[in-house]
Amino acid sequence: ILGSDQAWCRTADLLDLTRGRILELQRNHLDTLRLLSRSDFATNPRYQIEKDPERSGCFFSARGSVPFQAADHPVIWRRRSRRDAGFFTPVRTRVRKGIPKTEPRGQWSGRLGFILAATGSAIGLGNLWKFPYITHENDGGAFVLVYIAMVALVGVPIMMAEILMGRRTQQSPVGAFKTMAAGKPGGQAWQGVGWLGVLAGFTIMYNYSVVAGWTIHFTWLALTGQLSELATDASALGSYFGDEFLASGSQQIFYHVLFMGLTTGAVFFGVKGGIERVAKVLMPLLFVILLVMVLWSSTTAGFGEAIHFLFEPDFSTLTMGAILEALGHACFTLSLGMGAMLTYGSYIGRDISIPRAALQISFLDTLIALMACVIMFSIINTSGIEVAKSATILFTTIPTVLVKLPGAGLINALFYVLIGFAALTSTISLLEVVSSYAID
Repeated sequence: ILGSDQAWCRTADLLDLTRGRILELQRNHLDTLRLLSRSDFATNPRYQIEKDPERSGCFFSARGSVPFQAADHPVIWRRRSRRDAGFFTPVRTRVRKGIPKTEPRGQWSGRLGFILAATGSAIGLGNLWKFPYITHENDGGAFVLVYIAMVALVGVPIMMAEILMGRRTQQSPVGAFKTMAAGKPGGQAWQGVGWLGVLAGFTIMYNYSVVAGWTIHFTWLALTGQLSELATDASALGSYFGDEFLASGSQQIFYHVLFMGLTTGAVFFGVKGGIERVAKVLMPLLFVILLVMVLWSSTTAGFGEAIHFLFEPDFSTLTMGAILEALGHACFTLSLGMGAMLTYGSYIGRDISIPRAALQISFLDTLIALMACVIMFSIINTSGIEVAKSATILFTTIPTVLVKLPGAGLINALFYVLIGFAALTSTISLLEVVSSYAID
């Protein structure tokens, strides 16, 4: 960069220069880092070149707000993009026998990979069962419109903010809040918000994965024909599910471990090789399965009533409680406040439009929820079953309805594969929040 064996950088806004802490840039990385040239410094008043009296090289200092992070150990820095010459981000380092070894932070291959992975994070049991249930409880149409408004007016801006924080800091939630609040009064306390995200992701994941493991078992039952035999008698299916399957600790542990193994495998292979690759396979399959089931539901007797219930609003039935529930579910279903979008945002480049991506993710998530409602209400209206809050109805009541229809075995299998795919893409994002913190 300056013709010396080494170059050093430090920031005037985040680092107390009197303490003399210097972040080293190893020369063997300079060719790929594309660091600032002398002309860049000359044309940008925020930077200045100074001689280091103790070393034979130079360092540059920054004036104003720039995204550097102070550290007590060697950190390799890289430029974010050619268009933004003054912005550098830290590359992960780990020290082995005193020698820092760099591990570049994972990045999505492009906008499509990010959108599919983030949409997979948002889509889950909240879309496939909770939203249909709360829509039923709040009398349909008007509640759906309020929910869509909450997604657009509250959910999308918060999602944009989380993704922006991730991209700005290139860190997990804890590090992101720490960096953004550095140098401000009470700044260290903001790490607690990041910790809440990590803790929320960890807690939700290990509850979620148990229920998700049930889908593996029921998919197997559907494919082998055992579910069709059990579902012919509602009491027999309920007894099997509650007294035999749930009561078996070994089966619960087995399917939980199996599902977590699938989740861990996706995260283990990294952002591009694991999470993105899985999302690019599962999300299109999930859309195809949903579309097939929507087309199938259009042939049922309850389809027309379902459409009328969902899309014909009656604002006289709307209550303040319904509005608050729509707001809460909008945040929950978009994976907001649990660090997932912030973590995924830390893997995107500056060439991706955050507003556009947030709108696309929110649109796809809402579309999936409405498609799930069409399927569920078509089944409910056709069979006249009672809607229950517990997700166990997916395993005790829905199969007894589907078994009466043509192609029952295939429809049941597709139904549980759909739920399993949605759950898997969600647990991957929750585990990535935890693992990203551990890696950082």
